[in-house]
Amino acid sequence: MTNALFDLDDPTSNNLTEPKLSAQRRMTLRKQAALERGQHPLSVLFGHLPLHKDAAPANDRTAAGLRCGSCAHRGPGFYGYPKCLIANGARISNSANSECRAWWPACHDYTPRRDA
Repeated sequence: MTNALFDLDDPTSNNLTEPKLSAQRRMTLRKQAALERGQHPLSVLFGHLPLHKDAAPANDRTAAGLRCGSCAHRGPGFYGYPKCLIANGARISNSANSECRAWWPACHDYTPRRDA
């Protein structure tokens, strides 16, 4: 007598040996895919957002070029996490998914920051 309920070798059952990716990891992979398509990572949440023509390359975090970290629109959100504050916070959600990383290549709305 077999107990099929606990038989993990059954080819018709779900594969329980592969770990499921976390929601944060899946979002990171979607943002990487957007960068590979030439789009800004926030495109994943807010629709098509092309990169600036002078943006830094996405595959080299130390290369020269425009980045979100030097943009005037990047600032602290409600809880202090860095967000894109363009158009009164049109690119902000109440999650970590809308945080704006300093190393990201700049989007077409890039405006240089004036540091005092």
